[in-house]
Amino acid sequence: MKYNDPRTTICRALASGAIAAARPNQIGLHDNLMPVIPPFRELKAMISRQYPQVDADLLDIGAGAGDRQEKMKAQLTTSGAAEDQKVLQQAELVLELVAVHQPEALWASAEAELPAEHK
Repeated sequence: MKYNDPRTTICRALASGAIAAARPNQIGLHDNLMPVIPPFRELKAMISRQYPQVDADLLDIGAGAGDRQEKMKAQLTTSGAAEDQKVLQQAELVLELVAVHQPEALWASAEAELPAEHK
């Protein structure tokens, strides 16, 4: 899964990965989350190692907040992380795994109105 803008792809991977990894009451969900957590942690580690000016933990709280996502996108741009193909590939992997194992984390990480069926 990818978006037209690499900054959005990486940002959404960090946001949805944080939501999936922070699920309350993970008893019974552990098997579902295992495929997501290691690649998500690796994405954060890659960014932290190669782009220390990016706060890879920024979206761990308030992952769907527009101001936090805009700040993350700005950091990804100014640091050059948005142009790093390895970071982008890792982000795409995280998004694919989240889409399969924790799809609700994708819409929870988006700045969007709650779908009608969940209101």
